[in-house]
Amino acid sequence: MSRVPNVWAATIIPVPASALALFLRIKARRMTRMGVGYDDGLSIAAWIVALGYSILLIVWITTFYMGQKIGHFDDARIEYINLRSHQILFASEILYSWSIFLSKLAVLTFYRRVFQFSSIRIPIIVLM
Repeated sequence: MSRVPNVWAATIIPVPASALALFLRIKARRMTRMGVGYDDGLSIAAWIVALGYSILLIVWITTFYMGQKIGHFDDARIEYINLRSHQILFASEILYSWSIFLSKLAVLTFYRRVFQFSSIRIPIIVLM
């Protein structure tokens, strides 16, 4: 049983939704004339890295048979697919980790901006 439709859905659906959310966030900031802050910049950076991750997954799905059975290929082809899949997995783990890191940092900088004069500001700075 192929898992490709599930992989496509998990890869393709969140990207436009997150792009729309990011666009609306930047538009709202400009409408209120607040300007772009560090939290917005980190959100944009996290989205760009996540987009790279999604593109890498699409390459993996289309070229190196992610989610498909490869037992019917000859041994040399299976070896090649496994080698490239391991390389893509390594790169995708790095991109995913950086995307999560930048997203969390964006949330912390957003909290720091919102709770400027609160007692929670010190724990936020410590977490950063």
